[in-house]
Amino acid sequence: MSGTAREFVEGETALLRDAVGEPRSRAVRSRAYDVAFHAAPAFRRRLSVPGTVGQARGLHEQLIAQLSRPRHTDQALAAQSAELAATILRSTL
Repeated sequence: MSGTAREFVEGETALLRDAVGEPRSRAVRSRAYDVAFHAAPAFRRRLSVPGTVGQARGLHEQLIAQLSRPRHTDQALAAQSAELAATILRSTL
C-alpha cells in the first residue's frame, strides 16, 4: 500500500493535533518533518525557477530556503511552494 506525500502530511498533521504529551508530540513532528522533507524535492523539480538558497547551509536549510523564496511566475505554484516550506518549518517546532 502506498500513499501520496499530501496524504502522509495530512495524516501526520492529524496525529499531531491528537498527540498527548511531549514524547508523542515530538515523535509525530519528527515523522511529519521526514514526510514533508522527502516530498519537497519532487515539488521543487516542478518549479521552472527554484528559489534562491541565500545564506542557507546544508541540504535541509537550502531546500527550505528555495521553497520559502520561490521565483516562480505562477503565483499559485509560488504560494504552494511557500506553504510547503512553512509546513516543514512548523514540524520542527
